Amino acid sequence: MTELIVFSPQDNNRLQYVLDYVLVQRCGISYTLIADKSELAVGPTINYSTEQLPNSIKVEYSLYLQQLINVPDFELELIFESSGTNFDFFAAIFFLLARVEEYDSRDLDEHGRYKAENSLLYKKQLLDTPVIDVWIFAFRKELTKRFNLALKAEKYELTSTIDVDHIYAYKHKPTAISLGSLIRDLLTLKFDRVKGRYLENDPYDRLEDMLEWHKAAGLAPIIFVLTAQRSNFDKSLSPTSLPFITKISALAQETDIGIHPSYASNISPHIVKKEKNDLTAIIGRPISKSRQHYLKLALPETYRNLIALGITEDYTLGYPSQLGFRAGTSRPFPWYDLEYDEATTLILNPFSIMDVTLKRYLGFSSEEALSRCTTLIEKLRS
Repeated sequence: MTELIVFSPQDNNRLQYVLDYVLVQRCGISYTLIADKSELAVGPTINYSTEQLPNSIKVEYSLYLQQLINVPDFELELIFESSGTNFDFFAAIFFLLARVEEYDSRDLDEHGRYKAENSLLYKKQLLDTPVIDVWIFAFRKELTKRFNLALKAEKYELTSTIDVDHIYAYKHKPTAISLGSLIRDLLTLKFDRVKGRYLENDPYDRLEDMLEWHKAAGLAPIIFVLTAQRSNFDKSLSPTSLPFITKISALAQETDIGIHPSYASNISPHIVKKEKNDLTAIIGRPISKSRQHYLKLALPETYRNLIALGITEDYTLGYPSQLGFRAGTSRPFPWYDLEYDEATTLILNPFSIMDVTLKRYLGFSSEEALSRCTTLIEKLRS
C-alpha cells in the first residue's frame, strides 16, 4: 500500500477519522501524520497547516476539527491551487459524516425525527448531490496528477433493501382486530379495503414476487423484518404466530435478513434486544444488520444501543421527506460518536431513494418518480 505523509499541527481523533476515511477507505493508501516540521521526509505530502511546504498538496486549514465551533463552509466544487484548496474539505467531511448538526436539534417532525429541511445541505440546495464523493473524486485526480499514485478503484454499486412492516394486509390477523378494522372501513366508506379482505390473494403478500424481481435484475436484497408486538405504529403479525414464523423462516433461506427495530425501540435497548433475539430464533442465525422503523433515530442513543447488541451495520441514514444524501455521501462509513469523541465499529450505510418519499411525501406520479431516480442514479454513475 502506497504511503502518504500528512503534515499538520493537529493530531486528534477527528482528524485521524477523516484521514482514515478519505485516504485509507476511499483511496486505498496509508499515511503517516507528522506534527513536527523537522521530521518531514521527502515523499508525497498533504499539507494541512498554515505553513508553506514545497512539493505538497495544500488543504485549506481551519481550527474546526480542534474546536468544533463555527460551522465549516463549503462549496460543491473543490479547487486545488498552490495557495491551498478553496475550503477546508477535511472539516466539511467531518461535519457531514459525524452528523454534527443533528445533535441537540429541537425542531423535530411529528415522529421526533431530524428534519431534512434543517440540514445545511438542504439549505445549500446540495442534498441531491453526494458532495463528499464529488470532493474525493477531485482529490483522487489531484493525487494522481501530482504524485502519480495508484489508488483503489471505486465503482458504481446498487444496494436494494426492503422493510417488512406488514407481511399481510388482512390474513392471519386476530379476530378482534380484523372485525374492528372491517367496521372502521365500512364506517369510513373504504369499500376497496372491504373488498380486499375477501380476495383470494392478500394484497401485501408480495415478498416472493419481490425476490423474483431482484433475481431477474441480478440483485440480492437485504430485508429488514419488524419483529414487535402490536402497537399504534407497529402492526405486523405477532412474532410468536405460526404464519409469521413460517413466512420469515422461508424468507431467510432466500436472502439476507436484518432487524427492523420497532417505533418505540430507538432509545430502549431492552426492547431492541428482545426483538433481535426473537428474530434470531426464527431465522436460526446471527443478525448483524439493522434499520429503524419509521427511520426513528436519536443520536447518540440509538447507535450506541445497536453496538451493544452486536449490530455492525445500520441502514437508517436517510430522510423520509426528501431524496438525497443525508451525510453527503453514497458510500458506507464508520459512525463517529461525537460525545465520546471517537470512531466506532458501527458502519453506516446511507440510502438515497425510498419509495414512500417519492409517493407520499413528494406526491410524484410513477413517471415523475422514475425520472428523479434515474437522474440521481446517473449522477452517481458519473
